[in-house]
Amino acid sequence: MLAFFAFLGMTLISSNLKEKRTAEMIQSGQLVRSSMSSKDYEGMNYNEAYRIIQKDGFTEISLVSEDTTFFNRSDAGTVKSVKINGSNISASSTYDPNAVVVVTYYKTD
Repeated sequence: MLAFFAFLGMTLISSNLKEKRTAEMIQSGQLVRSSMSSKDYEGMNYNEAYRIIQKDGFTEISLVSEDTTFFNRSDAGTVKSVKINGSNISASSTYDPNAVVVVTYYKTD
């Protein structure tokens, strides 16, 4: 039983040290924290999404337009997806500021 509590204590200490190190890396600019998830960006104006991602500290942001169809014409100018290094974003997750961010949006006329 004592071993379990010792393990639990070490796990909490390790977790606190990791959180402190992450906070230091964010403060020094070595990491950035995403303020929104990929799902949060869907349907948002692509320029607004770009500004938020830039404000979060990401430097490698690409805008990719996709043609609208008859069925999604009303979505013109809105975000279809946002990916970092090819994967969905999780809100509050940390990333390298130079990670590749791709904002795919529906093309405007």
